Amino acid sequence: MLIKPALLYAGLCLAAFIKPQTGGNEFLWTRDYHLKWEDFRMQPENRPDTKAMTNSGIRYKYTQVGDTMYINIYSYFDATKSWVVESSKTNSNLLAHEQGHFDITEIYARLLRKKVATTKFSKANLKTEFRKIYEENRGLWDYEQDSLYDKQTNHSKNEISQAEWSKTIAKRLEELKGYDKISMSIKLQ
Repeated sequence: MLIKPALLYAGLCLAAFIKPQTGGNEFLWTRDYHLKWEDFRMQPENRPDTKAMTNSGIRYKYTQVGDTMYINIYSYFDATKSWVVESSKTNSNLLAHEQGHFDITEIYARLLRKKVATTKFSKANLKTEFRKIYEENRGLWDYEQDSLYDKQTNHSKNEISQAEWSKTIAKRLEELKGYDKISMSIKLQ
C-alpha cells in the first residue's frame, strides 16, 4: 500500500509526542478511562479547604509543510502535580468531581480543535492567529473550571449541583464528538 508523504508525516508527528495512556506521569484523556485515586501522586498541599487537586491541561504542536498545517491538540492529566488528601480517598463524589475537571479540559480541547478547523489561516498569520485562538479558549476554560464548576458544586460538596454538572459535561462531550480526534491538517490560504 502506498502511503502519502503528508499522511506519513502527520502520523510520525503524532507518535513523536503523545505518551502512552497508562504508566508514566501524564496521560491523555480518553472516553474509556476514568481517574482513580492512584492517579493522584503528588503529596497533598497544605490547603485546609481543599481535599483534592487535578492538574490537567491542553497542549498543542503544529508544523507547517508547504501550504498545510499539521496540528495535534490534546488534553492531558499530570499525575505528579495532582493530589488527594488520604482521608478523602473513599469519597467517590469527590473523585467524580475531579474527573469533571479532566472532562472539562477535554471539552475545551475539542472547542479549540473546532475553532482551528473553522478558521481560515494564512501562512502570514498562522502563529499570531493560532495563539489568539488558544488564549481566548484558555480564558474561557479557566473561567468555567474556577468560577463556574468549582463554585456551583462547592468543590463536590453540593451533590445535586455535582450531578447536574456531570450530566452537562457528558452532554457537551457528546455534542463535540466530531472534534475528538487529536490530529488534524488545515490548508493554509
